Amino acid sequence: IFLLETAARAWGARPVAASLAAALFAVSPLAWRLATAPEVFMLNVAIASALVMVAAPAPWLHEERRAITLALLAGLGLANHHSVVLLAPLGLFAWASAVRRAERRALAVGGSLAALAIGLLPYGYLALAADRECVWGDTSTLHGLVHQFLRVDYGTPQLAASTEEPQRLAQLV
Repeated sequence: IFLLETAARAWGARPVAASLAAALFAVSPLAWRLATAPEVFMLNVAIASALVMVAAPAPWLHEERRAITLALLAGLGLANHHSVVLLAPLGLFAWASAVRRAERRALAVGGSLAALAIGLLPYGYLALAADRECVWGDTSTLHGLVHQFLRVDYGTPQLAASTEEPQRLAQLV
């Protein structure tokens, strides 16, 4: 809720409006349902809110740090839930702007690549822990790791986990 309110203020919302929007989200039935389920959705909201907050033109954050932070959040977001890719246009624009304005562009780009890799480290853990029972599926091979990354067992990219012929229009609706 704090990140959502801070993101709204970073983009120029007045304090009362940002607080009201965050409060409405905080008491919404959907937010409570998602927050009380053992799933990835609220962490996804936190990462997305942080990404939107850092993507705002922020004089309080040096451009090198802004670019690196955006890359870290992108990696963490992709490792958590693929829906963060919907923020890619905003994130990529903000990252490119930060790199363009950075005094040390090589640091911004190199640090961003390292930060993106750090954000994606949960997939590295899946490869290392392939023989443990806590890992869903076989992640001991590159094919298995890609299978896990694409979340094929959850229906990606078919929109639903099923062996039947998908009815894409019905699933989208």
